[in-house]
Amino acid sequence: MIIKFNNLDNFLLDELNKKYFLFYGPNIGRVGECLAKIIKCLKSDYKLNVINLHSEELKKGRLIELFSEFQTPNIFGDHTLISLFLSDEKLSKEIINYLSKQNTYNISIVIRSGQLSKKSILRSFFEKDLKSIIIPCYEETFNEKTLLIKEFFEKEKVCFQSDQIKILSDRLPNDRIEIKNELEKVLVLLNDKSKEQPNMNIADLVTDSLEIDNIKFVNDIINGDSHSFFAKYKKFTDFGNDNIKLISYLLDHLYKLSFVKGKLREGKDIKKSMSELKPQIFFKYQNSFVNQIRKFEETDLKIMIRKLIACKKNFIENKSSSNYEFLYTMLIFFNSRDLSKNS
Repeated sequence: MIIKFNNLDNFLLDELNKKYFLFYGPNIGRVGECLAKIIKCLKSDYKLNVINLHSEELKKGRLIELFSEFQTPNIFGDHTLISLFLSDEKLSKEIINYLSKQNTYNISIVIRSGQLSKKSILRSFFEKDLKSIIIPCYEETFNEKTLLIKEFFEKEKVCFQSDQIKILSDRLPNDRIEIKNELEKVLVLLNDKSKEQPNMNIADLVTDSLEIDNIKFVNDIINGDSHSFFAKYKKFTDFGNDNIKLISYLLDHLYKLSFVKGKLREGKDIKKSMSELKPQIFFKYQNSFVNQIRKFEETDLKIMIRKLIACKKNFIENKSSSNYEFLYTMLIFFNSRDLSKNS
């Protein structure tokens, strides 16, 4: 059974006898809110035990074993909610076979996923099954973002004109959790800057906030920190459609490192050399920048710059191997000890 995201609250008031839920789509924030609402509702009626699972951690057959294990009533009468995140649809047939044959009395099953195609057998099952609920979690529309922003600032007792909120809505991403994260950053920046610039445009703060995220990602790459690289890479490059943007940021950072290394070779002080950079390194990243200066030799920087320029040229010439070459270069960055070997 399909219901809309905005109708979930009303549905839960009338009918929580449904045991199987599928929340899917590109709006991870909405997917998370759906799960949170189910948990809150169940907790009002039961002593709830929540089990979080990820499909990548499960071997074939293990999921069904877990479903069966938690279905067994315990002496305390607890209710169990199994929250399963699917990274792909390899377990779809296994899930469908279990749900179509079983009556689960003391467990609820919530499946969360990214976008599922119209041909998805899991999506089709949940849409047709009367015991199941499926909610597609689409990206926020412009009007939905505007309402979220307005409600957020009203709660924080911050007043802005409607035209400023509309500009802000236009600049923010379309995922609910990213919107809320950005608004939290804007609120911090607003508190920091309002004393100096009481009449500043709120939309300018979003640009500052997004720019800080971009700089952090570039800084992480140069540091060799590969944690959540692909998630951040997709966001930064619009799912790989704007790799030249990332290359430009990386080159700018490497040129700054090279500039300061050159000044040090001339016998100048590191802090004074950094002060000559335009624009300046953000204060929170200055210690990291100093560590990078110490980590890389000038030859290392030249190698990285040369590789990135070659990657940029590949993208400009629309070569078929450009994406592979660029991501391979990122892999070399994360193993910077091997730079000279891969030059």
